[in-house]
Parts: sequence; structure tokens; C-alpha cells
Amino acid sequence: PFYVAFLMPDILAPVLILMLALIGAWLAVLSRAERAAAAGLALIAILSHPSHLLIAALMLPALLWSLPGLHGRRRWIGAGLVVLLVGAGLGERAVFAALVARFEAREVRVLPFLTARLIDDGPGQSHLAARCPDPGLATCALWQALALSDDPERFDAPQILFSRDPATASLRRLDEAGQTAVAREQLRFAVAVLRAEPLAVLAAIGRNTLVQLGYVRIDMTIPAAGGLDALRAVHGAAADGLRDGRLIDGGRGWLAPLAVVHIALYAVSGLAVLALLARRGGLPAGSRRFAVLVLFGIIANAIVCGSLSEPAFRYGARVALLGPILAVLLAFGRVRAVGRSTTGSLPAATAENPA
Repeated sequence: PFYVAFLMPDILAPVLILMLALIGAWLAVLSRAERAAAAGLALIAILSHPSHLLIAALMLPALLWSLPGLHGRRRWIGAGLVVLLVGAGLGERAVFAALVARFEAREVRVLPFLTARLIDDGPGQSHLAARCPDPGLATCALWQALALSDDPERFDAPQILFSRDPATASLRRLDEAGQTAVAREQLRFAVAVLRAEPLAVLAAIGRNTLVQLGYVRIDMTIPAAGGLDALRAVHGAAADGLRDGRLIDGGRGWLAPLAVVHIALYAVSGLAVLALLARRGGLPAGSRRFAVLVLFGIIANAIVCGSLSEPAFRYGARVALLGPILAVLLAFGRVRAVGRSTTGSLPAATAENPA
């Protein structure tokens, strides 16, 4: 809820998950305008942040799984729509890179998140230790930069990517060409590490995902004292118009008790959702598909953010409210379904899945 103060695209992550779940679960009963609105909101979310595109891509198999509940032409419309959304996100990246190359004569460089994550988790370190020096492996230059310090924090993924401190910097020690070479090589490096140590890589992904699922505090969304000074040091006059928010003046002591409330709320709502899903006949078919897709989206968010960047509170906080929202929606749907069955109305499952 505090993301809006930052105007960060992260606020659209839950919108993406909800819209994709809506399309996957209830496409058959949505009007054309509703389908267009859901697809439009999902597309805006996908285009707003690279992690959202990856979340949509991970949700794609689950969405295609949910579509066999549709019949005939609706199934193909649904499949085409979800594939089109992911394809549009990929296309936007390609078009943006082409335009930058055409008009700016520059290359769009994606930071080597995969490389940094694998080094942080350990398999990347052992792979580089065994391979370097190797003229054919550009990432060896990064490994050499890491060897210039003995600070253990230098292996943290954020330090690898962003630090300029001599004690922890590595990527930023390289010249522009060296940084570009490491970035270009990250996919090939990731595949090589996965082939060399598949179990270690999969274990790290699982561990990071589980840790990320438990990170729901809002601490990282609340500016800390001194944050503006750091921005001014980087951006100069462009940051002169920024001012500290009111939350800084009151200190941060209120965050700890609020975290307890949040964690309790998310735990209770999560258990409620699982209980409704586990109960046979407890939910109409469409509601069940919707719930499964939303839960899959939350897990996809944890996989993408925890395993490619790092487990962090802000990544979990941006989707954590989906738990209580989903619990309320399912409880309301359950009450309506029970009411219909007791009054002899048309069963909800039939209404949600018309022939």
C-alpha cells in the first residue's frame, strides 16, 4: 500500500496477476469490453516492468492449463489472448532496443542479474574458480574484480551490480566494454553453471523462492533518513525538488508491530484460501481456477524476484495483499453459491461455465 508514494511500477504486479487470473478463469462469461479491459490492464502491467513480463511468461502454462474448461472457439480465443500478451511484452523489448540503436546509436544493456545471482548463491563462484582465467569467458573479468577485495559482502548480488565502494565493487570496476561483455554473456553463463551444477542451482532457486514468499514487510517502501542525500549525490540538481515525506519524521519504530499485523493477516488469509480450495465442492469451478491462478502468480513473483534479483521485502510486499483480497472474494463467492443452492437457483458452476 505504500508503493503509491514512490510511483513505482511495482504497484501493477498484483494488477497483472489478477487480470491474468480473471482471463484464465472467467473468459467465457466476460463481455468483449471486459475482455479488452482485462487484457489492456495486463498489457500495461507487462510493459511497465521487466519482472512483470517474466511473471506473465511463468504464468502462461498455468493459464493454458485453465483454458480446457472452455469450449470450442472460446478456448482458442483465450489461448491466443494470453500468448499475445506475453508476445507483446517481448515485442516491446525488441522494438525499444531497435529504436535506441537507431536513434541513439547505443545498445540497451540488461544488467547481469543472472550472473550476480548465481555468484551470490555459490554455484557461480565455484564455476568461475574452476574456469578462470579463460580468455573466452568475459565473466572472468568480473571474477578478477571480485578478487581485489576480501570483504564478504562483495559477493552479494546488489553489491556486484551496483556498488562503487572499493571494498565491495566489482562490475563497476570494469570499463564500459567489460560491463557490456559480462551482461551479454549472462545467459550463456547461466546455462553453463546449470549444466555444471544443476542440483545446486535448483536448490538455490527453491531456497530463494521460499525465502521470498515469507518476505512481506513494507520496510523497503518507507524512505529512510539520508535517502535524499544519496539521490542528490547521484542525480545532482535533478533531485533538488524532492522532499522527505512525513513518515520519516516519526521514526521507524512503528514498522515492527505493523509487520506482526501484516504477517498475521497474510497467514490467516492464506490458510483460509487453502481451506476453501481443499474442501470438496466448496467452490464453483471458476472460482477454484481463479484462486489457483492467483496463488500461482504469487509464487511466480517469488521465483522471478527471489531467484533473479534477490529475496527482498519490497518484492513480496507488492503482491502480499492479494492473499486477503483472494480470501474475501472466495468467501463471498462461497456464500453466494450456498445461497443459490438453498433457494434452488441455477448452480454457480453452470452459470460460470455456460455451454
